[in-house]
Formats: sequence, C-alpha cells, structure tokens
Amino acid sequence: MSAHPLTDAALLALIDERLDRRYLTEIALELAQVPTAVTPSFDTLVEPDDPMLVQYVQHVVRPELMRLGMYDLIDAPRNNLVVRLGAGQSEQVLLLQNYTPIQHHNLMENPFQARIANARAYGLDEPAIFAQGISQNKGHQATMLAVLKLLHDAGLALRGRLYWAINNEGAAATPARMLSWIAWICSRPLAFCRIVPVCASRWATGAGWMYPSTYAAKQPILAVHSLA
Repeated sequence: MSAHPLTDAALLALIDERLDRRYLTEIALELAQVPTAVTPSFDTLVEPDDPMLVQYVQHVVRPELMRLGMYDLIDAPRNNLVVRLGAGQSEQVLLLQNYTPIQHHNLMENPFQARIANARAYGLDEPAIFAQGISQNKGHQATMLAVLKLLHDAGLALRGRLYWAINNEGAAATPARMLSWIAWICSRPLAFCRIVPVCASRWATGAGWMYPSTYAAKQPILAVHSLA
C-alpha cells in the first residue's frame, strides 16, 4: 500500500468497491441468533463472565476474529476482549467499543430467531434484519467485523493503533470504572482517542431491526482513516 494516506473520496470509493455486503448481512444474522439478553426482571445485572456472555465472546466472536486473520487479541479481565491493529509507529490511537448485553425490545416474539424481512410497516420499504439487539449492539458488532475484514482483505496498513473493545459490562458503568478500563487497554498514554458510533441503526416500537447498507460501514472506516 502507498505510504500516502487516501483521500476521503478515494476511501469511500474503496469502501463501495471492497465492502463485503453479503458478509455483513450474514454475520449480523449469525450474531443476532446468539442470546445475550438481560432477563426481564428486577435483577438487571449480568456479570461480564456470565456463562451466556462467555459463550458469545469466546465461542462466537473470538473464532470469527481468528477466521478473519485478527490474531492480536488482548484478553482483558473477566471475559472482556480487545482487538489491536496497526503498527504503532505514530501517536494516533483510536478506541472503538461495543458492549454485548442487550435489553431493548425484550418483549418481541422469537427474539433470537433472526430473519430478513421487509420493514415497510416500520417506515422503510426495503429488506431489514429483525432480531432483539440488532439495533442495540449486534448490528454494531457485525459492522466492526465487516470493517476488520475490509482492512485485512484490502491490505490497508495503519501506522497508528486501532483498538476494538468487546465490553461485557451488563450494568451502568461509573465514569471512574470506564476510564480505568480504557486506561488498562492502552499500554501507553493516549495521544488521540475517540469513541464514535460504528453503525447506522434505526428504532421501531416492539422490534429491533437494522438495514444492511453501505453507510453502516462508512463511519468506522472514515474514523480509521485518521490512523493511516
């Protein structure tokens, strides 16, 4: 790859050409079929190393990362997982974080029988994925996997560092706890760290859904562009 950074226009053209839309859709469907839901009750805390979340992170997400060629994995305490990319030759650092427990739309029927159907009844006349958590975090995780696949397949080398953290925090985190966890991830002081949205998502009463569009992957790729 050229040592000169791509322009935004060239990068968008690369996304349109190289984004694996079929993979994005299929991995979103796969992730959405794995339960990670908080039980509807007054007990809303899910421990990060709850067997349900261990199954999802260690037996679904980790093998997929390995299959994509993402071998630089950091095992953070209590089942949290961090992917690290980039040569670390510049001070540019970007952290993207997704959490795994889901609570939204917990009354929908067959929440983990993910399916593709037309979303016309919800105001969008095109195919969409219906499943609990797809608009809360499963769609975001699928988008990040598609981004990592694009970076690997296109041979895009990053001079800085990119971290993707899979966070299993199942209750509201205090600012002190979140900052201490971020500090643990990064072994040196952060010169640049942004947490940005990683997916375009929509909301609808009683159903979680996401449409598999190219735009869903444009925001994280453009953020990663700053690390090149």
